[in-house]
Amino acid sequence: MNVNIFLTTDCNLNCRHCGIDRSIRGESMDQELLERLFSDLKEPDFQEIAITGGEPLIQAEKLTSSLKKTGLGKEKTVKIFTNGMWARDYREAKEMIKELESAGVSRLLLSTDEFHREFVPLEYIANAIRASEDSSIEIGINMVSFRSTFKKDRKSVYKLAKMLGKEVKTVYRPVNLMKLVKYQRLSRVWPVLRAFLRYSPKKCLGMFYVLDDGSEELFIDQIWGTLEGNAKQNLREKDLMIRMYKIPAKKEILSKIREIKCESMEITVMPDGTLLPCCSFEMLNAYKDLKLGKYPETDLESFRKNLETPPLSFLYSRKWKYLDEYIQGDGLFFECARVDGVSVLDLCDLCTEVHRSYSNKNFIEKTKI
Repeated sequence: MNVNIFLTTDCNLNCRHCGIDRSIRGESMDQELLERLFSDLKEPDFQEIAITGGEPLIQAEKLTSSLKKTGLGKEKTVKIFTNGMWARDYREAKEMIKELESAGVSRLLLSTDEFHREFVPLEYIANAIRASEDSSIEIGINMVSFRSTFKKDRKSVYKLAKMLGKEVKTVYRPVNLMKLVKYQRLSRVWPVLRAFLRYSPKKCLGMFYVLDDGSEELFIDQIWGTLEGNAKQNLREKDLMIRMYKIPAKKEILSKIREIKCESMEITVMPDGTLLPCCSFEMLNAYKDLKLGKYPETDLESFRKNLETPPLSFLYSRKWKYLDEYIQGDGLFFECARVDGVSVLDLCDLCTEVHRSYSNKNFIEKTKI
């Protein structure tokens, strides 16, 4: 089981596309709670621990001291999501990498895109990558793009590659699974693969880049942004790469999607200890209304088992039909788009509302079977 920890919802940037709502900003996990959580996560049931925010490395001292004290990084894979503001120059970046490595951090995932670059130049990202080259820390890059920014973001990939002396290999994520299978079979033959692939944002859910210099590869994951949090205030639907349409969650429609299973369930711990079943922006921004459990009063294993019992288990086990009666009368909806001949569904809003209602205990009786 993987666990996400929101060390803080504070950030040293104010990106226009950020999915975190301002209403949950300004919260941080205290060190005592963090250390207790790290100690509990050393149990065999837990594999990968992701530390995120906000910007977790604005509290780097608290984070690294807690990791060193508990020794979590010696037993588990610990990765950190960061915007890279700390890498203003190579020396500063080297110091941070050295401190994180000594704390047992396995991986850093750097965020860079057109909106992040308004605050953090690409040179900072290059500094962080160079500083990690002789360390045990693996570097990855995340990029969130919109219709107005994806070409600039794509160009930035080539600019970064030039800075690092690497070549770029590109693959897109086709929505059509038959195409995905075909491309996976070709993935070991780059010249052939590149001949087959034609970039089309209308037919994919993102891009995947490999920066290669013959000795070491750097992976960049470019996904399409959504309108949550700051983005909802600063961007419009026309900015979306894929336009989603709201569909009423009526019984006759839900019956057609009842075989869908949520695959993104990962325990998420918010700064105050609130426990969530995933880290979607919809769920995060609603977390103050969700009373599903709170660490340490609710231990992580008990929380997981609670999600596996009705009615919440219906969301994770292809049993949406048992929620028909409740959902139909509450004016709820899900989002849908048609991409490359395949229906793409976004059930996150609907799922969040079901959890909210479960928290209020107002539909448990309706969902008994």
